Amino acid sequence: MKNKKLFYTILLIVAVGGIFLLAVWQREWIGCKLAVKTPEDKWAEQTILAYIEAQGLDIHPCTDRYNALLKGILLGDVPELIKTPSTFIKSDEEGQYILVYASENFHTPQELLFPNTTEVPASEAVPPTASIQQEKQAILQEIYTLVDQYNAFLEKEKATGNYMIVQLSDGSEGVQFTNESAWKVFTEMGRVDKLIADLNEKYYELSVKEYPSMAYPNPDIPSDPGRLNIEYPAWLDKEFKNGSKVILVTDFGEKRSLLVGDSYVEQKQWEQQFDSINAQARQAYFASIDAEPDFEIIRRIEGADVQITFKDVSHSPYRTDKPYTLYETATMRYTLDSTQHLVVGISPITKAQHANGLSVPELEKLARDMIALVSPEINLDVLEYSFNQKEELSFFFRWEDLTKPLLDDGRSYPFVQVGLTGKGELLNYVNTLSMSR
Repeated sequence: MKNKKLFYTILLIVAVGGIFLLAVWQREWIGCKLAVKTPEDKWAEQTILAYIEAQGLDIHPCTDRYNALLKGILLGDVPELIKTPSTFIKSDEEGQYILVYASENFHTPQELLFPNTTEVPASEAVPPTASIQQEKQAILQEIYTLVDQYNAFLEKEKATGNYMIVQLSDGSEGVQFTNESAWKVFTEMGRVDKLIADLNEKYYELSVKEYPSMAYPNPDIPSDPGRLNIEYPAWLDKEFKNGSKVILVTDFGEKRSLLVGDSYVEQKQWEQQFDSINAQARQAYFASIDAEPDFEIIRRIEGADVQITFKDVSHSPYRTDKPYTLYETATMRYTLDSTQHLVVGISPITKAQHANGLSVPELEKLARDMIALVSPEINLDVLEYSFNQKEELSFFFRWEDLTKPLLDDGRSYPFVQVGLTGKGELLNYVNTLSMSR
């Protein structure tokens, strides 16, 4: 009996440890996926995704390539997203939303920008004999010290005169840094932000060590999605007013509030509940749809023996109000509207190599043949044709329906687009014809 009890005790410790290690290992990706976004952030992200799709780029949020794109936006390399006139933004204010989103979500590789950054010397570390509470208090003090040092750094940069007074989104005035100070403040904020995130994770680890149940969703947090979506913003608002937090001022003058300490631990538990509900929702969604017609479409494209895996439920940047089903084969990712059984997106798992080889007329024929195979319901003769070539290596063939709006901006129309390399290999397939308003 004692051996059995010992076995279950060890099993519980291993399970908790596994969950804990997974949370630490994946904290960067999890933090990106579960980041709380303002309405402006959501709009900016959707606009960037629309740009990615329109350009035929194989880039996904929370990846190194997405991070590189955000850097390009900040450096002015993507004028379509920050300057008017543009297909993607209507005003300078919208361009500012995208710049603020990019600055808050771009993570500068610390090993490249700050090669001399050192850890806290061992002599300053909390002694092993200190209690968990003392260790947690030391972490909080280190976070507050970091913020004080960052604020002193901002004052030093202001003294250079490289700034201007701007009106912030809440109507108040703020300091926006310019010239070389803008980049220095941006990179320093990224460094401090990462250090605070790492310290918060250490605080969370200690909390789990003290109370192992904290590695799981809090039973006091609602498990009903409707209640969760209502109560979580209310909880966040309360914590940002009364909880443990720090404030960082960005190079654009905006204030970013970050939860720390016990407030951060509780936020993690809310996020765990979202994770649990989303996993259940994905399975329930897949069980509710008739997947066989979707499979038949993919088999028509790749062959009867193709192995198909359900991956996730997603939303298009053009229709965030509607779920779409994601499937994978050995070579391709598919996005389908499972209510109408239509393909809305295809992209290769391994990105095609850009190379020349075929003429534009030959590539156009391949594009037309692919549309006929993938989406036989489409009549290209009634759509407006356009062609775009990018860097002489990527070719995009697009047909638009000018009789309907795609977005509520008065200038976007539903389209089907095939992106090909010069050798005729697929870059992407995008079909938004069924997404018109």
